[in-house]
Amino acid sequence: MKILIVLALAVAASGSTLVYNQGQRPDSSSYHTNDVLGNYAFGHHDGHPGGPSFHSERGDITGKKVGSYGVKDPDGKVRIVDYVADHEGFKANIKTSEKLPADHKDPVGVKTTELKETPVVYGHPFPYYYVAL
Repeated sequence: MKILIVLALAVAASGSTLVYNQGQRPDSSSYHTNDVLGNYAFGHHDGHPGGPSFHSERGDITGKKVGSYGVKDPDGKVRIVDYVADHEGFKANIKTSEKLPADHKDPVGVKTTELKETPVVYGHPFPYYYVAL
């Protein structure tokens, strides 16, 4: 009789499933859109507690790409890069919460600035929409 009870408990335990705690799941979202002309836009946001990150980009039929990406490290450091890539090359504007050294020199096409306040990283970037003319 005891063997049947133990066997029944073992079967019941093996049939149970672990429920993922929805409250601990990182907030993440993504989007993608494009049209027949070659215009596109995409983006994602990962709200991982170890360091949220995001990336969004849009491109058009001329080959121009405009985007932004960023990350917040677990230690609180924030880096955000806004960029443009077009027929003139790649240009980036880097914003960071890290202290820049006094002798810091940016490479050609890059501008680095210190953030005075830590920006809020929102749940997801706003999507871009294209209208055919």
